[in-house]
Amino acid sequence: MRGDLLGKTREIFADILDAQDPNCAVPSNGCMDDYALTASGFAWIAAYEASAGRDPQLYVDRAKDLLTKMFQPMAVTGSVCYEVVGSNPLRCDGDPAGLASGRVRIIGIAHGRENPSYGLGLMTTVASASLALYLAGQPCDFNTIDPSTGLTWKQISIELLRHAQSKTRSNPPVFTNDCLDIENPKGPQVACSDGYDYSPNLFPLHRFYVSKLGYHFQDFASGEFRFDSFDPNYESRRSETMYARGAFWGLNRFVFYNLLANEAWPGGTLNAHFQRMRVPFTR
Repeated sequence: MRGDLLGKTREIFADILDAQDPNCAVPSNGCMDDYALTASGFAWIAAYEASAGRDPQLYVDRAKDLLTKMFQPMAVTGSVCYEVVGSNPLRCDGDPAGLASGRVRIIGIAHGRENPSYGLGLMTTVASASLALYLAGQPCDFNTIDPSTGLTWKQISIELLRHAQSKTRSNPPVFTNDCLDIENPKGPQVACSDGYDYSPNLFPLHRFYVSKLGYHFQDFASGEFRFDSFDPNYESRRSETMYARGAFWGLNRFVFYNLLANEAWPGGTLNAHFQRMRVPFTR
């Protein structure tokens, strides 16, 4: 039964579009969730195929192609906003060379606002895809260079982390209320939690950044939240149960945000379990 259901999922997923939202890759709405989530789906199909002794290459290639699109700038129909600081209306076509001087920032963006949950938050899905590609025997290389900017995926990932950190208050960890309204960046600032009760401790990516990217949070100040814990009561943010069908704070967010992006990485409680699962495909 399990194999039959997974096989049907694989067949349904085969024809999925890269980006399901036809109106993304514009400053008010990035494509990061489309590309990252679809990449993770194909990566886990690859892991399943490898575990069954079949060639996962088709699914590996599709997952890595989608990750490539995710790390591209929004200006070339990718996901990442290279914000031209002070632009009005906000522009996402900044020259990456401006990162060093502060003229340009890499920021998460969605729902008409500067949005760390659609930058760092979706790195949890990238972590999930990375784990699946590892289990498929073809690890993801974050030294891959985005040809349109010359930046590595690692550099872009770290910039998304820094953006989220700049919008985070510690003790308790909460997002600030000073994010930009895309259409009116000189006007009133908006909640960085996006109105959906997102918070920094939904994205426990510390293990992933340390073990996969080799980034040890060395430039974080003492006392700053390091994205190293997950809210154990996250599902209580709304009056719904974790297992309710369609629950916003349901099981799928727990799996992506915590289980695959955190617990399955080195040092996590499930890491030994995933090590035992790994059965690389042999040609």
